[in-house]
Amino acid sequence: MKKSKVCVVIPVYKGKGIVDKCISALLNQTYKPDKIICVDDASPDNSGEYIKEKFPFVEIIKNKINYGTPGAYARGIKYAYKSRFEYIWLLDQDDVPFKDALKNLLKFSKKRNSIVFTSTLINPSTHIVYPMPSKRHVDFNNPYDAEVVDFAGMLLHRNLIKKIGYPLRELTMDAGDWEYCLRCKKEGYRICVIPKSRVYHIGGEPKIVKMPIMRTYYKLKKDKIEKIHSKYGFTRFDSPKRYYTQNRNTILVMKLPYATIFFRKFALKLFFKHFFKIIVYEDEKIKKIDVFLYGIIDGLSKSIN
Repeated sequence: MKKSKVCVVIPVYKGKGIVDKCISALLNQTYKPDKIICVDDASPDNSGEYIKEKFPFVEIIKNKINYGTPGAYARGIKYAYKSRFEYIWLLDQDDVPFKDALKNLLKFSKKRNSIVFTSTLINPSTHIVYPMPSKRHVDFNNPYDAEVVDFAGMLLHRNLIKKIGYPLRELTMDAGDWEYCLRCKKEGYRICVIPKSRVYHIGGEPKIVKMPIMRTYYKLKKDKIEKIHSKYGFTRFDSPKRYYTQNRNTILVMKLPYATIFFRKFALKLFFKHFFKIIVYEDEKIKKIDVFLYGIIDGLSKSIN
């Protein structure tokens, strides 16, 4: 494979002892990146200084204020783009890519234009695959098109950034990745998930709950992703603040003129799913329902500049 200039961008907030595994996994890649950038998003634990001391080769960009994940990614992507890297690979601070993850992404990206390739995200404690919303039936062992994906795992070519720009800082924490994907789709790009490019992605600690009906999940077993059926589901309980930002930002994205019908239906289903989860499984129900609804109202009353 011809060598490409690849830069990895990792937002860091309270990352001491967490981002270490991500950086170490990058050093063990079969196709090693040329540069690693950590964006210290005004972390109160001096994450930037900690990383620089432990990994002197890592480039540190320090934000004076906390922008949230999309803003931190935007800062790092902009730096990498202006430094003329050909590819920019996005990872979260607690991600751990498998050793062939980058190699398998680049293998596909060399062959196709107008496609954004992204890794398959897997929960490290359950080995459950995070499915990305798609219009078609998905075989998780073969590349598939998704409508929206997480920032974590996305491989961006500089031509894409030249065309659509950077993530929006206004969408602090949640839905910034969805908005960026919708912008990609608006400009005619496909988004393709590569099963062989695997990244352990925590995405919050999963809670095991008994579901009212049998559910289907996809789990990594050895080197294959297999379908399993269970009445026990894996879910995440969020804080009241997180429910507020999730709902506000999702509504803001739904209102954008380039938001697709598919995405709007997907988001509405997500609202009902989260509301049901709060009612049935979670503590602080009244408080969470209150901020859940307030987030929706706030999103309806505002717009992205």
